[in-house]
Amino acid sequence: MIFLVIEAAAAALTQPAEAVSQLWPQQFNAATSLHVAHAAASLADDGIIRIANALSLQSSVKLLEHVNSALPEALAASADTAAFEVDDVYVSYFGDVLRRDSEDGIRRRHDLKLAISRPPVADAVDELLATLGPTIAECLGPDAVLHECAALISDPQAPQQPFHPDTPYRSEQGLAVLTAFIALQPVDESMGPTKFVPQSHTAAAHEAFNSAETKLAMLLRRPTWRGVLDTGEATLFDSRLIHCGGANESPRRRVLFYISFRAKEASAPPGTLLYDLRGRYSLSRSKSDGVSWALQDSHGATHWCHGEPSNRPDRMGAEP
Repeated sequence: MIFLVIEAAAAALTQPAEAVSQLWPQQFNAATSLHVAHAAASLADDGIIRIANALSLQSSVKLLEHVNSALPEALAASADTAAFEVDDVYVSYFGDVLRRDSEDGIRRRHDLKLAISRPPVADAVDELLATLGPTIAECLGPDAVLHECAALISDPQAPQQPFHPDTPYRSEQGLAVLTAFIALQPVDESMGPTKFVPQSHTAAAHEAFNSAETKLAMLLRRPTWRGVLDTGEATLFDSRLIHCGGANESPRRRVLFYISFRAKEASAPPGTLLYDLRGRYSLSRSKSDGVSWALQDSHGATHWCHGEPSNRPDRMGAEP
């Protein structure tokens, strides 16, 4: 994910934030019903909601296996600079995630770009559109554009990130991007769950956060909500919300699949998405029933998962 880099005093914030951490007040369950108007209102108020059963256990397991097998392949391919004609091959496979390396210089955090044409990814996106699609369309419009599709990977000893928003607050536009983080395995406190600062997607919160005089006090006096999640559980949040990935102090890898959508006319920093997918897909009503949501590509096809994105010479093999 391409971040708006705003350094925070992370070490000083860790303990105070722990003291005011709160339970999630707004939780939804996709297995029963997800009241769209209620979810949209909660997103407007808090900037984030939590959704159980957003992705099935079977799809989560398959996608986790896919990510774990694709990561070493992508790392090996991105290191083979002689096979490419671009200076930074790494960006063909990975986003520029904050705090990639730990203090010992080992890369322990990755932002792996994923091809939606691959079955585990395609199946997961299909499921998520069924559970989250109506809420995304309600908030961003029925023609929202696919903005990101990737996996955040935090290995043991990955350090905590600084607090940051993914997109800046712009007074001339409202909600621009919604992001869903989906746990592909249970995430407990020791694995460094994402820390979210509720109601920090506002002009006042960003003004305080962007000031050296008020940033620390602003973060210390606000609660944090932790992304302690079950497999298939999701957090759906306004990308202006201030958050950070926690330190993974467990012996286990933490993997979050994530997908973002952008309002069609909105302005936002580039997201983590394979080059050939940029601007290609948008939400569309399913032609089969006119009610459910699907992805439609720029050529009008809705069965996008059956078509491989074209390969540019500088992106050959860059579709983990």
